[in-house]
Amino acid sequence: ETTISVDPTSPNNLVGGANDYRYFLPSEGRYDGSGAAYVSHDGGASWTNTFIPGVSEAAGGTYQGLGDPAFAWDPSGNAVYYANIAFNRVANPATGHSAFASSIVVSKSVNKGDTWTTDFVIESDDPNVFHDKEWIGVAPNGDVYVTWALFRFQPKGKTGLGGYEASPIVFSKSTDGGQTWSEPRGISGPFAQFSTPVIAPDGTVYVSYEEWNNPVGRNGGRAMVARSTNGGATWTQHLVARVNDLPSPLHHGAFRAASYPVMDVDDQGNLHMVWSNWQGGSGDIVYTRSTNRAASWSRPVTINQEAVKSD
Repeated sequence: ETTISVDPTSPNNLVGGANDYRYFLPSEGRYDGSGAAYVSHDGGASWTNTFIPGVSEAAGGTYQGLGDPAFAWDPSGNAVYYANIAFNRVANPATGHSAFASSIVVSKSVNKGDTWTTDFVIESDDPNVFHDKEWIGVAPNGDVYVTWALFRFQPKGKTGLGGYEASPIVFSKSTDGGQTWSEPRGISGPFAQFSTPVIAPDGTVYVSYEEWNNPVGRNGGRAMVARSTNGGATWTQHLVARVNDLPSPLHHGAFRAASYPVMDVDDQGNLHMVWSNWQGGSGDIVYTRSTNRAASWSRPVTINQEAVKSD
């Protein structure tokens, strides 16, 4: 789950992240993700990397695993934010976290990615909750928004893990540079996943996500956008298009696949969205846009070109 971001004020300054499994954790008896940041100040010619402090056991923290890296720059270029999920796979009494520990964490760098400080958006040891697949955006005024899917499960029984109940998209906001965060609030229906927050030049907040009528992962998904014009106080939901979900794993493949929409906003406030659509027995990339603040969307068009098969 690799990601990379470019400093808006210095295109040679690059910051990237991945689920980095370089360190062995005795508490698990295996290697696990440790949340590294990869930094280049010369356009990618050379790189340094460091694990963000205070989260994973490999970097002096209390969690065994980190993952789902996402970056967002303050428009001024004075700060870059690095969001991850953090969790435990097995109980570790030495750190005080159970096997069900789950959190959203945001680290911040004010020196172009060379060093980082870390604050938690939320931490939980609730065995029936898992905070998953976060993403992050920064508004023109410096407010920071994090969105994610809050998975809820039925209580565990003697036979093992409880069943899936819901996974609404929730958001949290920081108005002090990531030091403190608001309580999570829902902005979608009960069965959703894969959110992406973006903030327009006028401060309007948009969050794209995929939603289903029944438990997540079934066919019949919809690309959706939630919009707030008042800093997250209220939201409206807007249908973008139907989604034909990719089979997971893909035919003849071993890796997980998903069709979730990804969105961005341009300098004029127009919204642009792409996702993977299963069409005619293969996967295509489709594109749509909105020029009226998510109220309506153009008909999705296929933008990839497939090679013609020949004998």
